[in-house]
Amino acid sequence: IKLMQQKSIFCRNTLYSLDFQVHEQYDIHRRIYDLSQFGRLPRRVAIAFFQGTAGVALFISVAVLYFGDGSSVYSVLNLIFSLLGMFGISASFCLIWIYTPEVYPTNLRNIGLGFLTFSGNVGSMVSPYSRLLMDYIPWLPGTVCSIGCILSFFLLYFMPESQKMQMPSSMSDVKEYMKLQKRSKREKSGKEIGSIDPENT
Repeated sequence: IKLMQQKSIFCRNTLYSLDFQVHEQYDIHRRIYDLSQFGRLPRRVAIAFFQGTAGVALFISVAVLYFGDGSSVYSVLNLIFSLLGMFGISASFCLIWIYTPEVYPTNLRNIGLGFLTFSGNVGSMVSPYSRLLMDYIPWLPGTVCSIGCILSFFLLYFMPESQKMQMPSSMSDVKEYMKLQKRSKREKSGKEIGSIDPENT
């Protein structure tokens, strides 16, 4: 009996070690990918991409968990899409710490960073209870996170782009930057429409 107990403890510790190694490998690759894409994509586009990736991956993970038959194939798919959703959430969270100080003006920058820290801590406090909620409603925690990510994806359309932009010192600067960006979008769309040959249309 003692030998069986020792074997079960050894197997359990081995599984915990493998789980930790998988998460660490994923975290290292996520940070490398963040650094590689940091200067290429605009801030808002990068955050929207990662939020959208997380939202879709979590939604698929919930669908696989809810509609699957519990076989090993569905378990592997659930694990893959869960890790992909975690990848998107972690990457966007890192970029938000860069994006927030660039968007908020000087007199509100500390408030913005404080609210960001508060929101992150609230999420950290609530996340352990999602496991308890899964015992009663298995699909609800993943669905809530997926809806939040997809909602953030669409709301980022109304935010200003901060790449290659001087950090604002007041709200009037932020409004002016947003007007300039909207004007540049209209000019680009007008040029694209004007460049179309009417004979080909």
